[in-house]
Amino acid sequence: MQSSSKKPKSDILRLAVTLCLIAGITAALVSLVNAITAPEITRRNEQKTAESLKAVMPLADEFEQYEYTGGSIISDDGKEVAVDGVWRAKSNNEYIGFCVKVSPKGYGGEIETIVGIDNDLEVTDTQIVSMSETSGIGTKIQDEGFLSQFVGKSGKITGVSSAPSKDEIQTISGATKSSSAFLRGINAALTVAAQISGGEN
Repeated sequence: MQSSSKKPKSDILRLAVTLCLIAGITAALVSLVNAITAPEITRRNEQKTAESLKAVMPLADEFEQYEYTGGSIISDDGKEVAVDGVWRAKSNNEYIGFCVKVSPKGYGGEIETIVGIDNDLEVTDTQIVSMSETSGIGTKIQDEGFLSQFVGKSGKITGVSSAPSKDEIQTISGATKSSSAFLRGINAALTVAAQISGGEN
């Protein structure tokens, strides 16, 4: 009777040790894989950012990181837009504008966007770095027809469903939340550029 009562305890102990070993080995492997892939992921992200900066400000030959301390921007409708980075764009050692990375929240999550803004505080171009919007619907904000509306715009841009006027853009039917979020991000970037240009930060 004694031997039979000890056997289950030893089995439980053996199982616990085995599980601990498996967990330890798994954790070690995950750490190893992370250590190997992290530098490459960082390199790719930096490369993608560099390509996006050049895309929105093609006349620039240098991008200087700017220490923006203003925090997130609150839109007119009370939504928070994260400011992930700011660069001063230079050409022949002269500042020609700003590049602002913002992450407004769309239908599927954050829409990481870099916005080029010249010294006249007009949008030169926009580039979506990453997003998780609904394929075929929310992803329509990547279409050139939508993005091109922002080029040359300044101040506070508004979105309308009908034909837009000077300071308006036409939102995408069926993807209002995604296009409105993107618009929110552009306005936040313009606000940041205006703050820096005006010496408020």
